[in-house]
Formats: sequence, C-alpha cells, structure tokens
Amino acid sequence: MSTHSVIECLEGIHASQLGNVRNIYVYLPPGYQEQTDRHYPVLYVHAGQRAFGPSGPGNETWHMDRAVDELIVSGRIEPLIMVGIAHVRPVTHNEFYHYIAPEREAISVGCSGGAYEHFIIHELKPLIDHRYRTLPDKSNTGLLGSSAAALCTLHMGMRNPEIFGKLVMMSPFLVDVQLDEMSDSGLLEEAMYQLPDEVPDVQMWMDIGDAEGLFLPSQVRRVAHELLERGIGTWDSLAFLEQPEACHQESDWGERVDLPLLYMFGEVGQPVALEMQGREIIGLSGGMNTCINARLHYDSG
Repeated sequence: MSTHSVIECLEGIHASQLGNVRNIYVYLPPGYQEQTDRHYPVLYVHAGQRAFGPSGPGNETWHMDRAVDELIVSGRIEPLIMVGIAHVRPVTHNEFYHYIAPEREAISVGCSGGAYEHFIIHELKPLIDHRYRTLPDKSNTGLLGSSAAALCTLHMGMRNPEIFGKLVMMSPFLVDVQLDEMSDSGLLEEAMYQLPDEVPDVQMWMDIGDAEGLFLPSQVRRVAHELLERGIGTWDSLAFLEQPEACHQESDWGERVDLPLLYMFGEVGQPVALEMQGREIIGLSGGMNTCINARLHYDSG
C-alpha cells in the first residue's frame, strides 16, 4: 500500500438551487492509486475548506488528512474517501439552517438548508460516485460537521436516512441563547433543531467540549437524551462524548476527530477503564445541580 494520501481540488462546482459555486476538496487514502479494484466508504465534511492542509492566520484547519493517514496506516480504520465541501458564507441565506434562523439573524438571514441538501444529494454525491471508486450505500456514506454544520448534519441525516447512515456532530449548535431580562431565567433559549417522532436507524456520534460556555454542554446532553427517548438505545447507534477542557474551535475539533472516525470506520474494541469526572465538592442543600461525566475508555483508544 502506498504510504501517501492525495487531496484533489474540484474547482467551481455549481449548486443549481443555491445559484452559487464552490470548491470541493477530495481526500483519497493511501493505496487508492494502486488498488484499482477497491471501493471506499465516503465521508462528506461540511466547511471543507477548513478540513485539510496547513493552518494560516485567520484560517485554522482540522488537519483531518493527518489524523486519517495515521489511523489508516496503523490499521485502526479502513481506508475511506473524504469530501470537503467548501462553505459559502451566508449573506441573505444560511445553508446550514433547514427550518429556522435564530431570531437575532432571522431579520436578514433566511434558511437555505433544503437547497444545500439538494446540492449534496442530487448533484455532488452523483459526481463523487461517478468520478471515484465509492461504496455508495447508506452504511458506507457519512456526514460530518461542527457547530451550525453539525445542526445541518443532524437534519440531513434525519430527513435522508436511506442515504446517510453515519452522522458525526461535533459541538452542535442546537439551541440559540440570548440574554432576556423579561424571562424568569434571564435568558431566551430558542431551539434550532427538529427531531422526528421516531429516530431512523442511523449511526450517530455527538460530542461537546466542557469549556464551551455555560449552556452548550447541558443543551447537547439534553438532545442526546431526547434521541435515546425516541428510539436510539444501543452503543452501535449513538456515542456521546463530553471532552474535558475543549473549546469551540477548529484546533480542538481536530484534536479529537480521530475518535468519531474510529467509532464509524474502525473496530471500537473492548472497554478497559471508566473515568468519573465532576465537581470535587458539591452542596447537599440550596438547589445546587451537578453532573458526573462518565468517560468510558476502550483498548482501541
């Protein structure tokens, strides 16, 4: 097997319903050029201009190519193709919003998530499946996004489970929070997500950093519980991680992106340790709430 991966750039790919063009960055794994009879799973990555390559001022990247190279060469995951979809910045419409824009944005920004979904399913995926040696079925097709792109991943996966069987949502933007002096809590919480009554049969990874502010960790944890209540109930269906000391930024997502990749495309292995994290001191009265973060470690890493 070749020890080198390749990243190709497909320039000026047109999205018909969005009326715009963007670059697509395609990661081809080590061995792709030599093993001409082999076909590969595909992971579509939102905001793909930040997925690969070196970081620069104002353009931090995840270095996903390095993470995947290491996982593949070490034999921890099967080789896969990754498709980085460059994000077109919202001016009047945000392609990561399907149903609702936050109230603070809605005056000037609408939702074009449906048109973006159409682009990926009906224009980009057929192009990738035609041009590269892919395994096009749902069990070998995934979506990955962070923040608002993770919200988009959730909605696209819930709406199209026959196409996308693997959903990776890192630090998802699920609830918008603003100060509101009129409310009892002093906050206005606006749900950005919609879940079906019965969650489809897909594999999901959801995570959050515990340093992402006062509200995000509890909000994401709450949605994970909602998914459990609506039918997701096994290790093979939903993995959840609350990462200690992780913030809402590319460097932290890139630091742990190997974990969902291992979960989706590798052998998870056997549990070897349980780590219980939480406050060292809690009050027994006064309405104080605390949460224990139980982190289960596996021999695969």
